[in-house]
Amino acid sequence: MWGELLVALVVSVTPLEKARRQVDQLDFDGASRSLGVVRAQRELSRAQVLELHELEGIVAATLKDAAGAREAFSRLLNLAPDHVLRGRFSPRITQPFYEARTWVRDHGGLEATTQPGALSVVVKNDVFQRVSSVQVHVLSGERWRVERLPPEGGTLSTAGPTKWWVELVDAMGWTLLTVGSMAAPLEAGVTLLPSVAAVSPVQPAPDFLPRPPLVTSGSGLRPSRVAGYVLMGAGVVSAGVGAFFGVRSASTRAALGAAADSQGAVTTMSQADAFALDARFRSDALVANTLFISAGTAFIVGGVLWLLGIETGADLVPSRGPTP
Repeated sequence: MWGELLVALVVSVTPLEKARRQVDQLDFDGASRSLGVVRAQRELSRAQVLELHELEGIVAATLKDAAGAREAFSRLLNLAPDHVLRGRFSPRITQPFYEARTWVRDHGGLEATTQPGALSVVVKNDVFQRVSSVQVHVLSGERWRVERLPPEGGTLSTAGPTKWWVELVDAMGWTLLTVGSMAAPLEAGVTLLPSVAAVSPVQPAPDFLPRPPLVTSGSGLRPSRVAGYVLMGAGVVSAGVGAFFGVRSASTRAALGAAADSQGAVTTMSQADAFALDARFRSDALVANTLFISAGTAFIVGGVLWLLGIETGADLVPSRGPTP
């Protein structure tokens, strides 16, 4: 027990990392519980928020909750309209993702812009009303100070050129959007890059949003491909065993032929032995033929399942290339 506790202390895995591993392992009940823990945490980074919504969408879509998947993916793409899923997925997952992307293109993604010549921030397209504070980090001498503006933004006075950067945060302290950074600050009067093209500041949420927080019940091979491999492996075994019985049947038949004279009468062994050899010959031949047929069937069915696994298979395939 103490060894396990020591390992847990040395190797710390965050709930978000645990949820990602559980999704990769197709443990969606466990992933749901881990995501619930993540949603209760404060001060998540922007990268963590994006991964949380991606995993919520994947879990919901896998469990056939298309509306929940659209909600999670819409929240994700509202923050990052150009986001691509980390992996290759079936239509059950990609369909709600692309539906959410279309909705975000129509309604706009969360953005922050400034007016030239002033520390003025304007927040647009907060359709989920998530922004609770606009945190403006301003360089004062050699130290950064934080000025807080209301959710819609505002203006700060400045005595001259100033380096600064902006962070949009929600009520949990999650970072939803950053423009600039401490390492690469902006200059006062420089327009902040929007996440998407500007649209009307106030946009209505779609009919399927908002929903209550998602509560739902990864990498491995798709189940259909695994079944294909198993069946083809069984086919190999059946063919091997069938070959054994086929060879033994042929050997028995050769022994019977050697014991018979030119007229077909057995002369070198007793009639009982001849009948026993004939029975074994027929039995081995039947077993060999049955196994060969089974092997062929297993190969065909296994091959079909393997091919189906390329396009459909399970809901997750653990390759890490982006979805086109």
